[in-house]
Amino acid sequence: MRKTILVVDDSPDIQEVLKTFLESHGHTVHTTEAPNEAIRIVKTAMPEVVLLDYHLPGLTPDAFIKIVRAESPGVCIILVSGVTDVSEKAKSLGLKFAIQKPFDPTTLLDLIAKAT
Repeated sequence: MRKTILVVDDSPDIQEVLKTFLESHGHTVHTTEAPNEAIRIVKTAMPEVVLLDYHLPGLTPDAFIKIVRAESPGVCIILVSGVTDVSEKAKSLGLKFAIQKPFDPTTLLDLIAKAT
């Protein structure tokens, strides 16, 4: 099922790889490294899924999540991080889904399918 996905990551390389991969599987993908730009995209593009890097400049993950949920309560946020306890971090932020970098692209597709 085709979804609109927002990738919020401070690495342009990761943004580009994820955009190319997800678009090749039929998804519409928006990318940004800036939390404020991500919030604008949530308001305008109404993504079903946000892939959120844990370490972003300028805004803590919990503050970002609170703002996004206020703007778009139905959006599924998947925490993406290189830390080993990414699942625990996700739970502490009230998120159901997380994936640890580096990850198998098929696992990401499965997670996106489950998330919505």
